[in-house]
Amino acid sequence: MLGENPADAWIVVAGSHELLEWSAAQATPCLALFGRVERLPLASTGPDKLPAFLTATRQLLELGHRHIVFIVRHARRNPTLGATEAAFLAELSAHGIPTGPYNLPDWEETPEGFLTLLESLFGRTPPTAIIINETAQFIAAMEFLARRRIHVPEQVSLVATFDDPAFAWCVSGIAHIKSDPKPMVRRIVRWVSAVKKGAADRKSIIFPGEFVPGGSMGPVGRESGKK
Repeated sequence: MLGENPADAWIVVAGSHELLEWSAAQATPCLALFGRVERLPLASTGPDKLPAFLTATRQLLELGHRHIVFIVRHARRNPTLGATEAAFLAELSAHGIPTGPYNLPDWEETPEGFLTLLESLFGRTPPTAIIINETAQFIAAMEFLARRRIHVPEQVSLVATFDDPAFAWCVSGIAHIKSDPKPMVRRIVRWVSAVKKGAADRKSIIFPGEFVPGGSMGPVGRESGKK
């Protein structure tokens, strides 16, 4: 699509590694906003969520969680694990927890596929904590748990790796990772100005994220999430 639609510059949002690798090899200037840009010679910006994510994971471990599932899309797991996903598995292993597809599952990226994933998880070894990477899946998970009468956080803790204005409306609060968008906007504006002047700008500039504890996260309860 990019090749068939000429432009003076591209801003690719949440691109896969394959897409961004292709973009980096083109003559058209490109900036990656989020996405799998690791080690690519490409201008990029976004939040540095890794320290905040590790804080969230460690807090879950301190609360007694051992059955922790991190749900991300295929592009975050392939062709290799993203930095956050790799750090997640490494942190579990460092605490003596065996890791595998259960912790970072594969799933069909449709509403039906997500439901199938949740039914599979809670039908075998119910997770005591689920970390979710996108708003749509977070809402779907909340709806699934409500229908099953699985209580948050008494039976399962939920953590979002993103911020959403809707969280401010939640009485007990949602555990999540937030970042200030203003520096990223300024970075994009500066990059566009450099492109207009014909200056090459392939810097990767990231900004800190922050973990915000909330009422959706708690200690491991006595009840199982299986109903």
